[in-house]
Amino acid sequence: MAIDKRPSGKYRVRVFLDHVVVGTRSFERKADAQAWEKEQYRVLSLGGIPSPSLSLLPVAGLITRFLSARQTRVSPHTWRTDSDNLRHVPSTWLRRPVSTITASDVHDLLAGLLADGFARSTVTRMRVTLSALFEYAVSEHFAPTNPVRGARMPVVVGLPSRPKADTWTPEEMSRTIAAQRLVCQRS
Repeated sequence: MAIDKRPSGKYRVRVFLDHVVVGTRSFERKADAQAWEKEQYRVLSLGGIPSPSLSLLPVAGLITRFLSARQTRVSPHTWRTDSDNLRHVPSTWLRRPVSTITASDVHDLLAGLLADGFARSTVTRMRVTLSALFEYAVSEHFAPTNPVRGARMPVVVGLPSRPKADTWTPEEMSRTIAAQRLVCQRS
């Protein structure tokens, strides 16, 4: 039972999540302790965050935990890619609690990376890494939702276009095919 009577006569409640205490509080009356415990487990079952100690984890701490957890679960190449991608998280995010990052913040980060000249495919991969990071945060109850899900890939107008690959004209293609047929007939 997570409610115990202390020598002081108060009732202490401990709320557990995966065998880890995520909330504790003391009450004068046992009925108050039971009501509070019931409410905390209700919040947890709905995907909420009952404990300030969980919801106030800074993004820097989340990144450390995420990379540590992923190191044995994904290939070394994926882990290295995720690690490299997370280096682009702005320093202003690193001190912020995980639960305060919004879809707007994610959109601004992705748009900034595109404006800095990163290829769209690279930024898309960075978005995948961010989504995995925040899914981890949700599963570990550090954040109520994944803000990346609400942030679409931005369209940045005015970026310089990448040079297109040169393609053959129909005449060049015909000459090349004819030359290949001659080589194949000789063999």
